[in-house]
Amino acid sequence: GKGNINYDYLEYAKKRVKLMNEHNMTAIVYGAWGQQIDWMGEEFMCKWWTEIIKTLDEFNIIYCVTGEVDLFIDPDNAMRLLPDKSAKDVTYTDRILENEPELKAERYRKWECVLEHIKNLTHKPVIIHPWIEARGESGYNFTKKRNLLSANTFQTGHDENDEDLLWKRI
Repeated sequence: GKGNINYDYLEYAKKRVKLMNEHNMTAIVYGAWGQQIDWMGEEFMCKWWTEIIKTLDEFNIIYCVTGEVDLFIDPDNAMRLLPDKSAKDVTYTDRILENEPELKAERYRKWECVLEHIKNLTHKPVIIHPWIEARGESGYNFTKKRNLLSANTFQTGHDENDEDLLWKRI
């Protein structure tokens, strides 16, 4: 991969998950965001997930393979998220969804391999999180191996214009 595993970050996450469990809450751990597999590669992402599971599997936890699996943010634009910005400060593109089906298929294939890797390491629940709520996408739209997911998930929306989508899902 193009990065290193930050073990201090994992220890910090462990403290937070432990605290949540002590207060009878189940933690949902997002291992990455969708576009990060394009930058880091499938092999590194599997190594990262191995370390996440080694660190956190003893807890009451749900793993989310990736948040916003279908989101495309180029690395330069993603830098604008840190340290004090939010997703509203970033310009998104639908490039991966509509105009480049090969890139889309490759992204989903990579995350599907990571999903399989995770399921071979843990018996904890595993989900995947989509981004495009307006298109009606759900977690099941991003893998042919739905049996590996513990539940189908969908985006609840990022602003007031999306509120009614949540009720339509139910």
